[in-house]
Amino acid sequence: GILTDPYTLYTANHVIEASVAHGAPLYLQSQTYLAPGESVRVYLHAGNVRRNKDTDLARISLDRPFFRAGRIGIDPKYDFKNGDQNVYAVCYRNREVVTLRGHAGFVFHDPQNPTISFYITDMQGGPGNSGCGVFNARHDLVGLIMAVPKDKPYRTNLDTGSIIFTDIGNPL
Repeated sequence: GILTDPYTLYTANHVIEASVAHGAPLYLQSQTYLAPGESVRVYLHAGNVRRNKDTDLARISLDRPFFRAGRIGIDPKYDFKNGDQNVYAVCYRNREVVTLRGHAGFVFHDPQNPTISFYITDMQGGPGNSGCGVFNARHDLVGLIMAVPKDKPYRTNLDTGSIIFTDIGNPL
């Protein structure tokens, strides 16, 4: 996931789904603000978690600020057709920060809810990318890498290894 300010964490819904269902805590780690191996425990409950299974998007409101986390600019509606098609993702995988670069090339709107947009990029993904932030060239957060439900018509695009992300501006 990604902190957009000291109190707000966005991640993929499927990353936290089991924790919410079983009342298990989530442990946040940071290479910047915590010592190696140190974590902050967050209990997830209806009052601090908003989730949307259709977009695989989840927002967690933290009870206390996460140290000195800065604020990240958010582009509420990414428009790759009229702007820079370059997108970047920053992930924490296998205890390392991984930066991915690609181009947003396709947009799909969910037939059941046309306000929901999914973008396909040519970034090559791997295990552990879910919930990572996707940024435009201005360093605004434009979306999160997410899983695609099996019943969606663009599911087969994952077979190419391309990453799919959803607008951060989608309603939760």
